[in-house]
Amino acid sequence: MMGVVGKKVIEKWIAMLLFLLCFLPAISQNAQTKIEGTIVDEQNQPLPFVSVLIEDTQKGAAADENGYFFIENITPGNHLLKASSLGYQNETIAIDVAAGRTTKVSIVLRESSVDLQEVTVAGKSKVRQAKETAYAINSVNVKSLHNSNQDLNLVLNKTTGLMVREEGGLGSGFDFAINGLSGKQVKFFIDGIPLISTGTSLTFNNIPVNLIDRAEVYKGVVPVNLGSDALGGAVNIITKQSVKKFFDASYSVGSFNTHRLALNGHYFNEKNGLTFNARAFYNYSDNDYKVEVSVVNPETGTYGEPEKLPHFHDAYESKMVQFEGGFLQKSWADMFLLGIILSGNHNEIQHGVSMDRPYGEVFREDDVLSPFLKYKKDDLGVEGLDVKGYLSYTDGQFLVADTSSRRYNWRGEYVINNDENIGEASWQKSLFRFNDKTVIGNAGIRYQLNPQNHIDFNLTLSSVNRQGSDPLSRYETAFSQPNTLNKSVYGLSWSGKFFRNKLSTTLFVKLYDFNSEMSDVDWDGERTIYTSDYNNAGYGTAITWFFSKTGQLKASLENAYRLPEGYEMFGDGLNLLSNPNLQPEKSLNANLGFLWSYRTGVHFIETEGNLFYRNAKDFIRNQAEGATSTYVNQRDVLSSGVESEVRYTWRQNYFISLNGTYQNIINNTEYEGQRKSGVYRDRIPNIPYLFGNLSIGAWYQDVFSNADKFTWQFNSRFVEEYFLKWPSQGDPENKYTIPQQIAHNAEVTYSFGGGKYNLAFECRNLLDAKLYDHFRLQKPGRSFNLKIRYYIEK
Repeated sequence: MMGVVGKKVIEKWIAMLLFLLCFLPAISQNAQTKIEGTIVDEQNQPLPFVSVLIEDTQKGAAADENGYFFIENITPGNHLLKASSLGYQNETIAIDVAAGRTTKVSIVLRESSVDLQEVTVAGKSKVRQAKETAYAINSVNVKSLHNSNQDLNLVLNKTTGLMVREEGGLGSGFDFAINGLSGKQVKFFIDGIPLISTGTSLTFNNIPVNLIDRAEVYKGVVPVNLGSDALGGAVNIITKQSVKKFFDASYSVGSFNTHRLALNGHYFNEKNGLTFNARAFYNYSDNDYKVEVSVVNPETGTYGEPEKLPHFHDAYESKMVQFEGGFLQKSWADMFLLGIILSGNHNEIQHGVSMDRPYGEVFREDDVLSPFLKYKKDDLGVEGLDVKGYLSYTDGQFLVADTSSRRYNWRGEYVINNDENIGEASWQKSLFRFNDKTVIGNAGIRYQLNPQNHIDFNLTLSSVNRQGSDPLSRYETAFSQPNTLNKSVYGLSWSGKFFRNKLSTTLFVKLYDFNSEMSDVDWDGERTIYTSDYNNAGYGTAITWFFSKTGQLKASLENAYRLPEGYEMFGDGLNLLSNPNLQPEKSLNANLGFLWSYRTGVHFIETEGNLFYRNAKDFIRNQAEGATSTYVNQRDVLSSGVESEVRYTWRQNYFISLNGTYQNIINNTEYEGQRKSGVYRDRIPNIPYLFGNLSIGAWYQDVFSNADKFTWQFNSRFVEEYFLKWPSQGDPENKYTIPQQIAHNAEVTYSFGGGKYNLAFECRNLLDAKLYDHFRLQKPGRSFNLKIRYYIEK
């Protein structure tokens, strides 16, 4: 049997081989014959997505969003190169291509009689269009990562201002923060529909990336069309939208017995508009990675020296099937879809909020059924009147099981509790089953007053009803009587453009309505009914000024409210306790940012930055209490900081990106009752304040065969050390900290057959560092993943 040392040597050799593979394609391309250049307008500004064709060979390319293009493997000699784009006159130039050399050209296109404003908007990618709005937004192109092994959390964690803190491996709990505001303060959507309607099986750390087209991250200020009560921001996942027929299948296998399968298909009949979409995925992992722990002797209760031992009760399984059918491009609807989502989860729980006490038999599972309806129609009866809406009903069955009398240590050894009523995770055994019934409805209307002005109205209604039972409980269960929570969010906005569209402005108001009724049972079994009813109004604005064709300033402001979620008020029946007195939180959010890019020859640089300010009242945060936790209101929290990113691209093939975020999140509550707070102006504990990312990569075409593509990418993430508890309290020499983190990941992908066949190999935590996102909750060590993907479209 191979020893531990032998395995370590093999892992290091694999990691080294991964680096060497990154540079082999570059060597093979040194002597290629190619043409490269830029397409610009008469003001020398780059033109995106222009078609470029060598007329006598029919070889061609499309310029990227920065006007850059290249064509490889050209026959030496004289050729005619033609560039064409809607709204511009065609331009043909003569070129002389020398063998083994790169011919560089610059082509100027002149305007035709077509409205250039419409052409410019149509010619920009969805990612670029989103970035150029007045909101503080990161728009992430996920389409380019469809062959990757990365999950969505890993992709988004590389963007400025975002911090995704995971508790462990695949399927583990995670905390998603935008500029310091996290948890339920950040709302998640998929195609504009709240992710909560799909149950717990669909989360950002298990959604396959090849189901996604792009991700839009709104920071602090959220547009009314999402119909959300987000306090810290929102993430909207846009899935692949296409009228073409396609089928996409992928399977990956990796360390810790991890297996992931994803299927995605679309059918559209152009004659009658009939369409069908089907998506499915399956994820499984043992999550048996090793952690360094001290083992308690089950007989004596004493701890031994630290040793590396595997997770032995942390397996995770999730599956989801989504099917929808309907019509597209009909006179009565641009889109009408009826669908259903079926999903399920089984999650073994290895430990609570700390690793001191491992569990051996505690688990959670759920099954969710969610039918839904989507509708969209532009120019409904009146030109410029666009409507959209959705309605979903979710029936979720959840189980939290803590039924064992055993007390385990990290070797999997156990003793039997003297009291047979005591569980592993709580003071009494539990087989808690509860049912959540959730109804979410949304209606959005946009009316285009004229080409420069439009108004939007949005209404979102949601209702949650939870009821449960626990046959093992010695006392009456809190959810034996229904707990209800109802929310309504109304939004109205006006948007206008001025000074030949150089200035864009949006003004908006939001109205929030909240009511709940929940019961709680105290230690004596006495039941108390709690009711809450709140009405609040918020407002905001977003402004952007284009000082050049590639330069932009933007500012946004919102007085926002966030209503408590059922999960925060009701708890989960195990480690998360209920808090019926939880109050809505509010925040004054502000952003001031810029976006600028510059191209010269084969060099392209883009930079963006943002100053942010968040003044939150009744800030809701998770507070640990031994092995359990509860959500509480922290009266006044002030968050401010700066984030920036610089990205450089050379010849379109090579890129390097560097970003960083500094956030200062402090307790701004001066008095607790009549007493001055001892932690006034202290930095909020257990939240990172300084972090950043470095990404380097390249891609090559026609490496080993015609129409193939090879890419490599290396990513590093840095997180500075931060305190677990209040900085001003305790002995400075003996304070608990989450140590400084530096993590490296690398990946290579290869695509051939015109993109039909795809392979990816990834190494996470390349140097096998000991990583933490939470105090003493170790993340997996070095791991390897291999992904195979098949894609075809007509």
